[in-house]
Amino acid sequence: ADTMYAADGDQAESKAWMTTLQWERFLSDDTTIAFSFGQPNSVYSNDSNLGSDPERPWFAVGSLTWQVNNHMTVTPMIYWMRGLGGKHDPDGSALGATVMTSVYF
Repeated sequence: ADTMYAADGDQAESKAWMTTLQWERFLSDDTTIAFSFGQPNSVYSNDSNLGSDPERPWFAVGSLTWQVNNHMTVTPMIYWMRGLGGKHDPDGSALGATVMTSVYF
């Protein structure tokens, strides 16, 4: 097996970004809809023999936030990520959903 290491002075470059469009009071005063698109962090340049990932993964997230009362919001989200497998599986993707509940004191 190959030994992988990083030495003192090795440098790597990575980039991550995200943009979000949000519409408050969507259909009612208690809901907000949002759509986000971007790229998660990935190393695209690396001095060490740990390698880099020339493929750029990306993601898209849609969410709807509902203000239950003055102390709680519920946010169901659906997401799609592509390029998660790096250079070994550039078409690797994931589709998923989650629900976030926020409680304010």
